[in-house]
Amino acid sequence: MKRVHLFEFMDFEWFPKFLRDLITDVLYSMASKETFFLQIIPIVKKVQTQTNSNQIVDLCSGAGGPWLSIIDGVQNEDKSIKLTLTDKFPNKESIERISEDFKGDVEYFPASVDAAEVPSSLNGVRTIFGGFHHMKPSVASTILKDAAEKREGIVVGEVMLMPPAFAWITLPIQILLSPLFLIFYWFQFAKVMKGKPSTVIGRLIFTYLIPIAPLVMMFDTFISIVRVYTKEELEKLTESINIEGYTWEIDMVKTEKKGPPVVYVAGYPN
Repeated sequence: MKRVHLFEFMDFEWFPKFLRDLITDVLYSMASKETFFLQIIPIVKKVQTQTNSNQIVDLCSGAGGPWLSIIDGVQNEDKSIKLTLTDKFPNKESIERISEDFKGDVEYFPASVDAAEVPSSLNGVRTIFGGFHHMKPSVASTILKDAAEKREGIVVGEVMLMPPAFAWITLPIQILLSPLFLIFYWFQFAKVMKGKPSTVIGRLIFTYLIPIAPLVMMFDTFISIVRVYTKEELEKLTESINIEGYTWEIDMVKTEKKGPPVVYVAGYPN
């Protein structure tokens, strides 16, 4: 079964900001413990070498994304590497938290950044870890083409928790187990019940009394699985981008401890 581009609630601009911030905080909390993308850091380093750049510009960063769990190790190996996080819907609280936690080692660009049209002021190797599935094929192609035309390196990585076809097959089981998933998410949401009293009250209401936030996250998580681009689909995307002197690499790497594989596409000027 081919990739199906269904909607996720978090894709819509009308989705309430306080719910978006709540869910991205939970995603950050969960991602901070995962190192799935550590396996494609050698690919990022290769693209940095090819482009002679020590700057990394992460797109679709949300509340910080996977980079925050691996940047310390990367910078310990090479202290010259600089990381700038960006997002179309930047989270003000996350910007403040990251600025405080990383003390200048990581910058969160405060203005909205469209991954398909990155400002010329943001130079460096572009990365998208876990956010590429949000893009329709036409937009995904534009993102890759924008990097190629501007002679910037790019590395896109997606964790393939399960093949999309298998996700559809197991959907009835996932629905049957949805009460258990909801309990799991309640525990995860409990970790981000902080901030101003009004913020905490709002988060408690829409997590436990009216569980809109965890239900949205459950829905979007499943849709994310069936929207991940396969290796073959990434190959088709790059075949249509013929930029002279620009190279594409598409492959899949296994993660540590028998975790799910990461499918990636890397591009860099020759």
